[in-house]
Formats: sequence, structure tokens, C-alpha cells
Amino acid sequence: MSNVIELKREDQDFREDAETTDMALFVRTSDESVLHYDLDTADGLAEASFYGVLSAPSLIIEDEEETEVIGWRGTVPTLEEVKRHLPVSLS
Repeated sequence: MSNVIELKREDQDFREDAETTDMALFVRTSDESVLHYDLDTADGLAEASFYGVLSAPSLIIEDEEETEVIGWRGTVPTLEEVKRHLPVSLS
């Protein structure tokens, strides 16, 4: 199973245009393979360090071996970009 990892500050959100609002909804309503980390907490900062995240928001997709497939650091990808890199079962 792949993981989608969202790293952002608590007060940050995806931009309000339609596509990224869909992305926010997708990330927040997907199954248990979506991991959310708040960069204002010690756990969130530890995860950011592990994934080499220096800016937020960031989104990372890992494969079943926890190897990074693709990551967007400091930028919000489109929903279609994310779906292109997910296994069929998640997209």
C-alpha cells in the first residue's frame, strides 16, 4: 500500500481555487494511507526533517516499501498530478 504524506502548518491550507480545493478534499477524505503532519509540532518537524522538507505545504507519495515515488515541496500539485502517481486502488 502506498502512503500520501501531507506536511503543513496547522494554519495553512491548500489554495482556494477549484482544483486545489478538490485536492484538499481528496487528501482529507482518502483512506488510512494518508498521513498528516503539522509542522508546528515536534512530530511534524521530525517528519519534515526525515523527508527533507524545508517549506510548506508539501506532499509526498511513497510506495509500499516507503521509498519516495514523487514529492512536491513548498508547492501544491494538482489533483490530476497526484492521481497519476498513485496505484489504481487509491486514485
